[in-house]
Amino acid sequence: MEPWDGPAALAMTDGRWVCAGLDRNGLRPMRYVVTGDGLLIAGSEAGMVPVDESSVREKGALGPGQMIAVDMTEGRLFHDAEMKNRLAEAQPFGEWVGKINELDGVLARVTEAPLFEGGDLRRRQIAAGYSIEEIESILAPMAEDG
Repeated sequence: MEPWDGPAALAMTDGRWVCAGLDRNGLRPMRYVVTGDGLLIAGSEAGMVPVDESSVREKGALGPGQMIAVDMTEGRLFHDAEMKNRLAEAQPFGEWVGKINELDGVLARVTEAPLFEGGDLRRRQIAAGYSIEEIESILAPMAEDG
């Protein structure tokens, strides 16, 4: 596991979309119920909101990395694959990937000396809010391995 792997069960909205999802490891539970009148209830515990079982149209639990979303404008529920397909088709990601420039050659030609090194760099990173764990577990591997 990486430091950013969770566990996390997320619920969010931007006013148009209401979404719920799990991190890629799925260590937290995320259950949901959809009622006949279109109400989506999602959370970590089954039965957290009393619902008349005769009004339940759908029940489920999200797996690792899965999400559900409601488009409040359309009044429509999107399940994981449908939502991810919609997001994947929203932008020309394949075209963008084809335009990736490898920076290794560019960086090899850089002749400028770094502005900060050693202890001075570490002090500035900490002053900027980076923890030692972030510096050692995230920033250093990113700088070394890309």
